[in-house]
Amino acid sequence: MARPDRHRADLVAQSARLLRRKGYTATSVTEILNAAGATNGSLYHHFPGGKEDLARATVQGAGEQILRYVQHLLDTSDDVAAAAQAWIDAMIAALRADPRDGCPIAPAAIESAGISEPLRSVAADAFAAWEEAFAAALARDRPLATARAQAGLLLSALEGAQLLDRTGRQCGHLLALREAVPALVARP
Repeated sequence: MARPDRHRADLVAQSARLLRRKGYTATSVTEILNAAGATNGSLYHHFPGGKEDLARATVQGAGEQILRYVQHLLDTSDDVAAAAQAWIDAMIAALRADPRDGCPIAPAAIESAGISEPLRSVAADAFAAWEEAFAAALARDRPLATARAQAGLLLSALEGAQLLDRTGRQCGHLLALREAVPALVARP
């Protein structure tokens, strides 16, 4: 029986950790390889385009993982505000556990806007999917245009609060946003 190649998963996992902490430009291929215990050959076997292909797969995977989490929160609650607050609680817990970690998409998204169209595009798709999940949930009891506007505002506030708190090594913005969420998503 052939042994499964675990290097792909290890490369993606370590790339995700390093991209969250350092961003795309500051993360070297050597750092990723060392952290994953992989070789150049393994990297290019799984990701022929090298670092950019790996980063795209990492951002796409992280975006899908978060979407599944957000969708679970929305599916298990009739209260969109409570689901958003649960996501904020998870962000706060992660930030308190390690202030170097933040959104797995944002650092790559910010940098990629000027250096990599494929990476920018996959980050934009991840954000759009999260926003659409909230918009669909909000649209259950309000016009779709209103739901989309509120979902966009909510995601902007979530990402902004997380960035400010990560930068400031505190949780005040996320805590304030947690309290403000019911007003942000209230039915007009």
